[in-house]
Amino acid sequence: MRKIIILNMLLICSVSYAQTYNSADSLTYISESDVLKQNLPKPVGVVNDYERILSPLQVAELTKIIEDYEKKTTNDIYIVTTDSISPYKEINDYAVALLTYWHIGKDDRENGIVIIVSLPLKKVFIGAKAGAHKVIGGTVSQNIIDEKILPACRDQKYFDGLKNGVLAIIDKWK
Repeated sequence: MRKIIILNMLLICSVSYAQTYNSADSLTYISESDVLKQNLPKPVGVVNDYERILSPLQVAELTKIIEDYEKKTTNDIYIVTTDSISPYKEINDYAVALLTYWHIGKDDRENGIVIIVSLPLKKVFIGAKAGAHKVIGGTVSQNIIDEKILPACRDQKYFDGLKNGVLAIIDKWK
């Protein structure tokens, strides 16, 4: 009986696909069942500091900014700091998986964004679902990374960089 339930769940999941854009302007399709097979972390909130580069007060401040914005607009922004994007080789694929698995953004609006920072990989990435990509895609997200996030991160002021990035996204995505 348990095998039948699991097979039915996989069948249902394999029918749903996430259409996701990334800041490189390429469209990626990934099935939810494929994502579920991966060993992705579970979200702990809108700020997921797996690298522990933020203090609890900084996490709380970023969380408040993001949750207040979500209440006003229904747009979702998540932050992830991670030391690994395994099993993925490219950070944009990892972003797509998180957007899909964590159900970031409302299904009918595709309005989800994830900001990923990986210090060991020396990478910062903004991934956006289709609805968000219309405003924060391609050049806009790369400019936010280059002008708002990276300068502070280079000085090891990760909170400042992430806060600047979130505020820039909010400013563009009203």
